Amino acid sequence: MKQTIPTFQVEGEVEQPVVSGLPASKVRARFTIAEAGGGASYDVLSRSWFVPRGPYLFIIAMLGPTEGEDTSETEFFRVLESITIRN
Repeated sequence: MKQTIPTFQVEGEVEQPVVSGLPASKVRARFTIAEAGGGASYDVLSRSWFVPRGPYLFIIAMLGPTEGEDTSETEFFRVLESITIRN
């Protein structure tokens, strides 16, 4: 990601949560998204969960502002809890 997005910075350590009863990995990262042609730019906090399942890898990613009341941590947690991955 760092080669594609120069501002990409992993925040903290990789975590090992459980998603839908399955072992997973979680990474938080910060980076800046810019509009094409030099338009506005936005600082982003990304939360990504990686859930290996046989020959597949489920990637669940949620992005929002880096700070303030719109970071959506509670909402993202509720969405993640609602996900079911079946055989």
